[in-house]
Order: sequence, then structure tokens, then C-alpha cells
Amino acid sequence: MLASTCLSGTRQVWSATDRDSARSPSARAAHWLIRQQHEDGGWHSQVYGNLRTGVGISALILKSLSYVRNGYLAADGEVIDAALIRGFRYLTQAQDTNGLVASPSGESDQPVYATCLLLDALQTSPLGNRHLGLARKLLASLQLAQFGPANGCPESAFEFGGFGPLAPEKGARRPGDSANLSVTSHALQTLRRYDQLSESIARRARIFLDRCQGWTDDPPKKLGFAFTPDPNSPLNKQGFLKLPDGSQAPRASPTATVDGILAMEATPGYSPEAIQQAFDEYQTMSRLPSPPTGKPPSDSGLAYYHLARLGELYKHPTNQTRLPRWQQLARRFIAAQHPDGHWINSINTMREDDPLIATALAIIGLTAAS
Repeated sequence: MLASTCLSGTRQVWSATDRDSARSPSARAAHWLIRQQHEDGGWHSQVYGNLRTGVGISALILKSLSYVRNGYLAADGEVIDAALIRGFRYLTQAQDTNGLVASPSGESDQPVYATCLLLDALQTSPLGNRHLGLARKLLASLQLAQFGPANGCPESAFEFGGFGPLAPEKGARRPGDSANLSVTSHALQTLRRYDQLSESIARRARIFLDRCQGWTDDPPKKLGFAFTPDPNSPLNKQGFLKLPDGSQAPRASPTATVDGILAMEATPGYSPEAIQQAFDEYQTMSRLPSPPTGKPPSDSGLAYYHLARLGELYKHPTNQTRLPRWQQLARRFIAAQHPDGHWINSINTMREDDPLIATALAIIGLTAAS
């Protein structure tokens, strides 16, 4: 049975002043995004050719607009609702061969990730009630996208229990980094929001999350999370280290650690103490993300994604003690907003130099926690 509780039902812990500090920039950003919407209802990258189908970007923007619409801007509601209706129409007409989100012509990009984002938007927006039948079908397809027995993935494989940007194909061998913590975290959160995270999915997910445990040097010890459990994967931007026994282990990443904490919160079986320990580890390894300037650190290409995931983390009522940290974070990004309302990352390593992506992520980060 689909859960009826929307994200808006979460009790808010921020003061009116705190909320207003993020709302006005988010309002400008929302209207900038609406101006970029194409006649077909989608948003299409003008920076990256392989994103011009608009599936992943449109799903991301729909989630961001649903956050804005659900939280405030009642006076502008009709404008946002009209954009949401057009966008939902664009992404609900067709599915790919695995039953995941596709464009009206059947094209897709990162369909598992896009399906999570669309389902989040449908649940957050009251307009999503028009698509309950489709949501059920997408949720069933999302459950089958986990690497596991249904697609012949053995438990010994790195990707077992995780989710990747593409649905697994039964019997097809995939590299060890086919599943990653980012998509896995989103998938687990989405399934949990809809009350569709079964114990068998959770059990396999815990195996994957435990394998994504990150490491740090001097001396080598477990700390936080890595993007993928495969230590040789180039997707682990922090690289790997050699352990005393001669084996290799992936280094922890601050952004992956936030994904890991969100995945733990979504997955039954983790104690509050274990989740708190993971958050404490994150704070020891991480400076707050900032819009890149000068000579930025190596992970600056994910600055806006980092913001979005922290916004999701900080919105929980149990996280009141994290408010000052979020306020500091919000001020940094609000100061980097362009006058017309968009954001853009000057670093192009993770596609945040596309303003559609950076702006949608900034909205999610600023409004989720407000």
C-alpha cells in the first residue's frame, strides 16, 4: 500500500527567519527553471549532448519544484503547478524495457536515478495523486533494479544489494562499480517513503552499505563511506589505500558519507547510535561544501549535490542541533546565486556546470532543510 504521508508532513524545526533566508532565493531559482522548460514539458541540457533527452534532468527539476511548491509560494502556486503538470506529463507517458522512467519517445538516461526522483516529486506534490497507478508500477520496477537474486547477481559481487544508474540485466556481467552509494541511497529513501522497502531488500542493502565502508590513513581505519565498494574503481574520487594485510580499500568521501547516512536512516536495522556515529565521522572528515572559488578542493565538482544531500539530512526533526551548521551552509550558496536566479558550478567534473543541474540541486538543499 502506498504511503500517504508527504514530505511536507515532516515537522519543521526552523524559525520563520531561517526559512525566509532560503525561500526568496529558492523562489527566484524556481521561476528561472520554469522559464527554461521546453514546450514538450521537459528540460533539456544545452551543455551535455547525452542529457538532451531530458529524462534525468527533468526528474531532478520536478523534485526541486515540488519542494518549493509544497513549502510555500502559495501566491505563485498556479505558475508552479502548471510547470509540474507539463513536466509530469513528459515523464509519465512511457517507460523503458525495465519499466523505469523514459521520455515520450522511449529514450532514457540514468533511469533508476530518474525513477527515484520522479517518484519523490509525485509524492511531494498534491498533483501526484493523479498518477498513483503509475507510481505503483514504477515502485515495482525500482524494487527489481536492486542487484541480487532476481537478476543473477551473486552475494560475493561488489554490487550485490546496491542500485546503479542502469537496471541490472539478468545473466549479464557488470563491473564491480555498477552499483554506487548515490543511487542506492536515493532508491532506499524512495522505497521507504512509499512503505515499499521490504526486509529482503533491506537485508541485501545492508550488505552493500557495509561494503561501502570507507577508510582513512594514519593509521588506516574505517571511517565514513566510499562511493562504491570496489577499491579499484575510478569513480572513488579519493582513491584507495593499502591495508596492513596487503589488501586495498576505498578512501572515504564526505559526499558519499552523507549518502551513506541517509541510506542508513532509510534502511531498517541500523540503531540510532550507529547513525549518530556515522554523522560524527562525517563531521570529522568534512568541511562544509562551498561554491568553488580560486583553487578549489578535489571534490568541488559535487558542491551542489553535497548541498542537496545535506539539506535532506538536516530536515529531520531530530537534527535540531545541526541548525547552525545548515545556516552557515545556506548563506554560502545564497551568496553565489546569479541575479536572474540560477546557480552554476565553475567546476565541470560532475556536470554541475550545467545551470539546470546546479540550480535544481541548490533548491533541494535550501528548501529541504527549511
